[in-house]
Amino acid sequence: MLDKCYIIPVQNTCTCDCTFCISKSRNYDKKDEFLKVDNKFIENIQLLKKRNIRKFEITGGGEPLIHPDFEVIVSTIKRIIPDSYIKIYTNGFILKTIEGIDEVNLSLVSNNDEINNTFMNPKNNIPFNQRIMYFRKNYPLSKLRLSIPLIKGGIDNIEKLDALIKNTNQIVDEYVVRTLYPHSLIYNDSYVEFPINNKKVIYEKDNDVSDFDGLILWSDNKFYKDFNLDKKRYLYGYLLLKPDSSIYINEIEKIIKDSNLKVIKRYLINNFDMKALQFYQEKDNNYKLIIQNHINNLVYLFGNNAVIYILDGNYSYQELLEEIYNLKLEIRKQLGFTEKEHGYILKNDNISHVNLCHCPDPIMSLFERDLSTIEELSKREISRSDQKVLKKHRSYYL
Repeated sequence: MLDKCYIIPVQNTCTCDCTFCISKSRNYDKKDEFLKVDNKFIENIQLLKKRNIRKFEITGGGEPLIHPDFEVIVSTIKRIIPDSYIKIYTNGFILKTIEGIDEVNLSLVSNNDEINNTFMNPKNNIPFNQRIMYFRKNYPLSKLRLSIPLIKGGIDNIEKLDALIKNTNQIVDEYVVRTLYPHSLIYNDSYVEFPINNKKVIYEKDNDVSDFDGLILWSDNKFYKDFNLDKKRYLYGYLLLKPDSSIYINEIEKIIKDSNLKVIKRYLINNFDMKALQFYQEKDNNYKLIIQNHINNLVYLFGNNAVIYILDGNYSYQELLEEIYNLKLEIRKQLGFTEKEHGYILKNDNISHVNLCHCPDPIMSLFERDLSTIEELSKREISRSDQKVLKKHRSYYL
């Protein structure tokens, strides 16, 4: 269930050069260095509000507090989503007070400044006690957490952790011990683990990129699926009209228009047989063969073009999926084939049931996978001439 968004306001610029920094090992493509707080940003936050996203984690490859308009980022979120929960991750070497922050995660390798600085390499050396007291005093209503990587030479055993907790227990609300990123350059030589049994300590695992399932608003004001930046995740839904639906295009558009959904974009796929398998979850080889047969029959009878509608509506994430799913059922009810013999086609002794459309299944939660696949298709937006051709079709029933 999608309920949180990570915001990357700064891509690389930082006040430290931490040896364990994730940005040293993850594949960041070059994007804008600083997130622009413009109309596009406002539209993105309004879209997140519409999708019922209330949790925000502001982090990055750089130091978030170095952003020149960081206060505006936070105030904009709070203005549009008053009940949002905003968490920031900072190395703490910029002493800046920002209103609207609900939780501060302060990075720390050791409470010994010499050891800490060896790992973090700060450009301006501010003692740990001064940093922690500043954030406690100036963020009195915020939860204060220490974010501690499990790294050899730092707080690498239970005795050191217990000593840190004893000295800061009255100031800090929670302690988060973190694994190193699995592909970190220092992982094999520096990562340590030890048993922990303390109610104020939270263990967090830094997953591999392939395991990361968060929504990210990057510094270029675009949404992404993971830190590789290789798959976009949009917060819209879609309806895929298969080749057999072209004869119903006018009726289908009327059903969409009569619903509470609106069309954002239309796309034409002219190689449906090659790409359609990517719209299905491949449960096993037998299932794959059944779907392949179904696709081949569609193309054989109705051609190789399909249409994608990108849809929007004033719904939360889950409600949007359910509304599009209901739209699919309504189209099938009004225009589709029944379960009787006319609902099936026979070719080469193989029988397939013909469906007019496909959309995300809210029960199976395949929305992100399916929509990211659309981005990989060799498709083009439907032109006016394409639309005129499609509009010539008339209703036709078997």
